[in-house]
Amino acid sequence: MPESQKTFNFFINGEIKGPFTEVEANALVASGKITAETLCAPEGATAWDPAAKHLSFGNSAPSIHPSPATSTPNFTSINGTGGNDSPQNGPELPQHIRQKLIKLGLASATTIDMFNERQAIAAIKGHETGVRKAKNARILGAIGGFSGGALVALLVCLTPLGGIIGEIMGKAFASEKERYTKTRASISDDLARLDNEKGALDSAELRPPGNGSSGDKLRNRVRIPLNKRSLLLVKVDFSQLDPALRQKPRIVYFKKLDSSMRRKMEAQLAVALKYKNPEKLAEKLDETELAASWTLFRNEENNLIAEFAKTEKTASVEITDTSTGEWRIEGRSSQNIALAADITVGNSAPLTVYLPINNATTIVTTQEEMLETERYVVLGKRQLGNKFYGTIFRFQGRAYFLGKKSPALYYVQMRQEEFPNSAPIWVLTTEEFFNKTTEASLIPTKELMGHSFRFYDKPTEHDIGGRYNFKS
Repeated sequence: MPESQKTFNFFINGEIKGPFTEVEANALVASGKITAETLCAPEGATAWDPAAKHLSFGNSAPSIHPSPATSTPNFTSINGTGGNDSPQNGPELPQHIRQKLIKLGLASATTIDMFNERQAIAAIKGHETGVRKAKNARILGAIGGFSGGALVALLVCLTPLGGIIGEIMGKAFASEKERYTKTRASISDDLARLDNEKGALDSAELRPPGNGSSGDKLRNRVRIPLNKRSLLLVKVDFSQLDPALRQKPRIVYFKKLDSSMRRKMEAQLAVALKYKNPEKLAEKLDETELAASWTLFRNEENNLIAEFAKTEKTASVEITDTSTGEWRIEGRSSQNIALAADITVGNSAPLTVYLPINNATTIVTTQEEMLETERYVVLGKRQLGNKFYGTIFRFQGRAYFLGKKSPALYYVQMRQEEFPNSAPIWVLTTEEFFNKTTEASLIPTKELMGHSFRFYDKPTEHDIGGRYNFKS
């Protein structure tokens, strides 16, 4: 359309005016009937913007920053009377409603599609209510003015009270006008606050679900050696071990672990377990004596082994499930592996103890072979997100929930196929990956590591900060 034929609609005093040509619009600007803040919708627009965005107001116009081009927040009644769907995505308005909106001047051919049906009905009712109130006010004003004038004139003529009564009636009419002016100003203020609140909600950051781990979690669970290296398959039956060894255990590989150091580790562990079960100690100690004796033992016996572990440890794998299972760790000799755990007595500092392990199988593989053979089995799926979040907004004394929907979240639960006793994990995937995955599907580790997925202990919603909350 040529520039000279561009038309505009304006939202003035609660009504939609227009369309006006650009020449007519500029004339309204010059006359002061349209300000830089007046809401304006050019022909074909789907949203209202300040007039300063489309028309020139000279150097005196305030700086207007358009709202970000994001989804328009949904404005719904907290009592359920508002619409939850945006006008553009809802069904087309019935013809009789479209005709009535245009007939009443509430919309034009270019702005009619900005309404959904619920908003359109509310606008028509509001207009009719306003017209009815205005008509009644004019009738009452005319009757009151005529009868009041006649009565005042009569009383002025007949009694000294006439002047007093006339003064009271004059104040009543002045009070009504003042109340009307305050109401208009209050609505204008609420609309300005609403516009600011919508802008703040649009720009609010919706963070990814918290407490997730990156792909490093997967890499740490499945140790992949570089080039050709020995990979040790370690089997541990925790049901046969003392409960004290189940406190955050891990498998540790040392550069070397000769028979002398193995005996020192086994001896230290045996004594530490007696302190954990004091009834097995040869000398009966009360709580104070036990704590002091433990501290002395820990300080004297821990130095040598702790220093050895500090310099000789080359790899460590955390164990998240202390049932019988199998874990892989990178190394060369099955004689250099130990189970490590922290033992604490009372409130004293913990002592790290080591249990040498003999039942490890050595296998040799390459990185590519490992990636091709490792697989995860799908246990289940769950979709979260798509929840309204925002804040409560009060408009003319009524509470509304001002919000918009959070994006969908697609979780897939998996477990290593080869280790049925290992702890399952929840993987935050893409919609495409989620849809193509079915229960019992086998996903190669190589494919999982090729995505930037995050891993969780359980499905988690988005992290909403600040003053915004999910709608209950």
